[in-house]
Amino acid sequence: MKDAFLMVTTPDLPGHEIEKCLGVVWGEAVININVFREALSTITEILGARSRPFESRLKAARTIALNEMILQAAKRDANAIVGLHFTHETPRGSMIMVVASGTAVRAKGPSVDTSSDKSAETEQNNGDAS
Repeated sequence: MKDAFLMVTTPDLPGHEIEKCLGVVWGEAVININVFREALSTITEILGARSRPFESRLKAARTIALNEMILQAAKRDANAIVGLHFTHETPRGSMIMVVASGTAVRAKGPSVDTSSDKSAETEQNNGDAS
């Protein structure tokens, strides 16, 4: 589903026209962090290595938040999201909350809406053949 949407952190889509702003959309995910894993991650970071289990869980939370945001945008008949922004917070010591937010828009342009251009080409070519 992500492939159907253009998503950018900027307020506009270069090379595309925004036909309609459809409102703010967001998605949230909260992950629990095991205290033992967190301590192990700290030791790992001190030694100069990355904490793969923690990074993996954080990436999963971002994906969940992003997918929820896309579902909201799709319900509004959007095909793009502008102003994409991620926020990470720790509401409790053992939890991390990831929020993805942006503005759902209906846009047209070369990589968003090519079906109408192709059908116009087909009609023009069919008209030339007769």
